[in-house]
Amino acid sequence: MKLLLVFFFLGIVASASEIRWTGSGTVSGMSGSGFDGLATAGDPVQIELVYDSGCLVDGRSLLPIGGSLAGRAWFHGAADLSITITVGENSWVGEMPTVGEGTNVMESLCWDPSGTTDWFKVTLDAARGGTFPGFPYGGSETARSLEIEFRDDVSPTGLFSVHQLPNSLSCLPELTSASGAVRAGADSISFTLDLSTVKVAQPGVPLSIARISEGIELIWETENGKNYRLESTPDLKCWIWEGDFLGDGNPISEVFNPFGFDSKRFYRVVEN
Repeated sequence: MKLLLVFFFLGIVASASEIRWTGSGTVSGMSGSGFDGLATAGDPVQIELVYDSGCLVDGRSLLPIGGSLAGRAWFHGAADLSITITVGENSWVGEMPTVGEGTNVMESLCWDPSGTTDWFKVTLDAARGGTFPGFPYGGSETARSLEIEFRDDVSPTGLFSVHQLPNSLSCLPELTSASGAVRAGADSISFTLDLSTVKVAQPGVPLSIARISEGIELIWETENGKNYRLESTPDLKCWIWEGDFLGDGNPISEVFNPFGFDSKRFYRVVEN
């Protein structure tokens, strides 16, 4: 039987080198009285987490635990970090343009394929330099924070990569839980996210694709000094790294014989 080969390209135009997480869920619990009248258990929640792809990595560790390797990482620098959590008509907004080294605002733990758990936690709080342009609250507590966590608790884990800032290569079908909280001292709103709604994206660029005798040719325009990452997937679920490229103002051309055992394959290029 002759195999029909199908290939696709995906391109999204955007101007900023940012990583953007979105998702929706419900309020799972309330604590204290400071948020009374602003949210109740069961209310719908929307989240948006944004940070720059150029964050630096520090505090790396690679620890052998039970025969597996666990990598811990912290991310800092010009993160341009922001979190928006919306419950009904109320939104809590936190910002941190620069994440200080050693502050543990953004941290991850990733295992090699034989271990568990993978997680990525972001805690944007006033104590570590966060500001809150929007923070509806009926109390006087100033120790405020916004928190989001993504986890893969099933072995073998495959959600994130060791010592890498979570990005568009995060394998979202591996998610087992996603949650967060709005806190002011002992007062809090806790929530969980519907895993099917969680998305992560980076700015994409227009990509052209053509069949040639050697396989396929991918071409995209570049800007001088910008970094680009080529990604592929057979199923639009988990994306695979194909290469990193530095733009010089001229088009980049890459040739692949892509299919192997796959009847189709998708490609995209993102600013990195």
